[in-house]
Amino acid sequence: ALQVCNTVVFRASNRNGKTASAIVIAGRAMRGAYKWCPVPARVCIVSLSKPQASGAIQPYFERFFMTMPDWLEAATAARGVEKARRTTREELTNPIRLKNGSTLMVKTAEMGWEHLQGAGYNLVIFDEEPDQKTYKEMRIRMIAGATQKRLFTMTPLKGETWIKDTIEQDPRTRIVTAAMYENG
Repeated sequence: ALQVCNTVVFRASNRNGKTASAIVIAGRAMRGAYKWCPVPARVCIVSLSKPQASGAIQPYFERFFMTMPDWLEAATAARGVEKARRTTREELTNPIRLKNGSTLMVKTAEMGWEHLQGAGYNLVIFDEEPDQKTYKEMRIRMIAGATQKRLFTMTPLKGETWIKDTIEQDPRTRIVTAAMYENG
């Protein structure tokens, strides 16, 4: 769906593969698998909090990224030390760089929208529904042409929210849904 539009909202219940799909898309974008995302790519995953990121995102980094041929040699922590596994919550938000120059950033909404300023990305993935300030800061990047694509992976726990009223009403947004039976 990201091939034909700038924004995709993927709604499904928990444990239905939303985050796993997002991580695979991030990895493919970083390797140059999409025409809309030239290498070196800048990808950002925005999680709600560091605990949520370490519980939901870290396992998929290990599962999917570690299978990439250049991952073990290329994934580095912010200080240039070779380290593919992020073992602490602080390390999880260090940039991940591949040999081809692509970068993956993990940010959290709890960091505050101020920490998202000044960054442009080829792809921004929101893992669960962000607050409006976080979204608006990343939206500014898209309007300025610094960010190209957005993917929201979320379980609609709060019913119809501002995302349904704003983002999903945009005719340029694609909505993807999966089973809504909890854990089933």
